[in-house]
Amino acid sequence: VWQLAEVATLVRMASLALNVFADVPQAMGFLGQADKALIGAEGRDLVLLRAAIVSDLALLAQVPSVDRIGLYLSLGQLMRAVPDLPLRRVMLAPKQISQSTQPLVPGFWGWAQQAWDTLWVRLVGLVDFRRGESVPKPVPTAQAAQDLRQNLLLSLSTAQSALLRLEQPIFDEELRKVDTWVGDYFDPTAAAHQAFLADLGQLKIEIIQPELPTVEASIAALAQVQTPQAVSP
Repeated sequence: VWQLAEVATLVRMASLALNVFADVPQAMGFLGQADKALIGAEGRDLVLLRAAIVSDLALLAQVPSVDRIGLYLSLGQLMRAVPDLPLRRVMLAPKQISQSTQPLVPGFWGWAQQAWDTLWVRLVGLVDFRRGESVPKPVPTAQAAQDLRQNLLLSLSTAQSALLRLEQPIFDEELRKVDTWVGDYFDPTAAAHQAFLADLGQLKIEIIQPELPTVEASIAALAQVQTPQAVSP
């Protein structure tokens, strides 16, 4: 009766857009068309139906918009920056610095001291000593550094896929791993490092899948309009 079938289709399409595709703009478009179709409608139930549609539209308008294309491109920009991240510099341990000023002891103990110094230098070449950190992180070898950069690219690519699939937990976890790896193994004094983490920090606070309302009010009001027609002789 009086375009009710069109309105019913539009309301159900809005529900489908939300529940299946999480597409708020599309859902608002369907409800907006349903509202326009009800302009000039008379009767208590039709007026209540339009009021429910307007109410659902207001709730949808409050959902924060997510610029998924912009976020995807930002992740791509981070991926392009990965090759330019410099590794941490090897910091000399205090013992190595002091050893250079000590006189050489003759005999066995002198030989033992020299052997220890040689071993210590090799150890320092493998370990990054950082102030305030209880467990030093190893400085990656050339192959390990290449693998590390590949892991960074893989995590950023996985975050892109999670963004497209609206998988917030995976998106957050992959960015957390990137943040940890960059902080542990790359030079924090480098401008490229600081810019990378600043951009990454902006992405880490993004909500790619905000909580969505429903259009149940419109569906219930639609059912109320249709029920008397279904039972009428």
